[in-house]
Amino acid sequence: MQTNGVDDPAKQRNDPRIRLANNIRYFPSRISGLRGPGLNTLWDVSIVKQIHASERVRAQPHVEFLDAFNRVVYANPNTDPTAAEFGKVTSQNNHPFDLSGRVALVTGASRGIGAAMARALASCGADVILHASRSEPDDLAAAIARENGVKASCLVANLEQREEAYTLVPRALAAAGRLDILVNNAGIIRRADAVDYSDADWDAVLEVDLSSVFRLCRAAGRHMLAEGRGKIVNVSSLLAFQGGIRVPAYAAAKAGVAQLTKALANEWAGRGVNVNAIAPGYIRTDNTRALAEDPIRYKQILERIPAGRWGDPQDLAGAVVFLASPAADYVHGHVLVVDGGWMGR
Repeated sequence: MQTNGVDDPAKQRNDPRIRLANNIRYFPSRISGLRGPGLNTLWDVSIVKQIHASERVRAQPHVEFLDAFNRVVYANPNTDPTAAEFGKVTSQNNHPFDLSGRVALVTGASRGIGAAMARALASCGADVILHASRSEPDDLAAAIARENGVKASCLVANLEQREEAYTLVPRALAAAGRLDILVNNAGIIRRADAVDYSDADWDAVLEVDLSSVFRLCRAAGRHMLAEGRGKIVNVSSLLAFQGGIRVPAYAAAKAGVAQLTKALANEWAGRGVNVNAIAPGYIRTDNTRALAEDPIRYKQILERIPAGRWGDPQDLAGAVVFLASPAADYVHGHVLVVDGGWMGR
């Protein structure tokens, strides 16, 4: 069977025209209260064409369709206002994970977990600012913008340098005009036996993994508290609960992030700002490469994970979207473990 000139079933599922058509067939059952001239089970063709004309609908039909529908239908003079109001649908009411219109700053977003989180937020409609410590991930930003129909930009700041950390949130606000979501993902790790661990390594890890997190939370918090809303998602670690081996600074910093998250939530929850954290388990990233390449440690870790595999950065996508979205409006000070079941053993 051929649909819209596309006869490959897999391509049909991904073709935005067909996905939009499926939305059009599906949503009337969700909007049964909406009635008016030309707005019964199948909507007026001219309205559908106007909705389809939206570039963002083609990029994000499942999310943007509702907003486009409302914009077009409620401007239609043939719509019965009383009936339309009764059946009115908004993406916020029906899609608790919709991030359209929001701006997110994700630190450490050039690769790994940060890049996966930025992609996830963008896939739900958020404009994203990708932070990197050395060079701007322009190709990644361009790909995210192209794939999701959102704005994506880059900022560089070395978070080991206190002065650069101070500037990051103000620069994000200047670039985007607003900041709704902050994801503190940037982190470094240094491995050595505790008796040989240098002050320089200790200071560097604590500066990036804990102190800069506090500074960025403080700066973003000032803005969000003034606005009366905002979401902060910090990235802690499984080692907030367990000490790890040969990573004393990292374990101390990530435990500090978990407690900082709770402390800030205690102050800000009643003022519209959610502060939560994610504690990843063993995820394949640059920070865990040394473990993954050690056959003994790799086997020991794998045997402990009930899921039977190490995690991938994409495994954190759902968690960050949840905590950054309206779905988590009543979640404060929580450290969400994403570890393949490790902590359940």
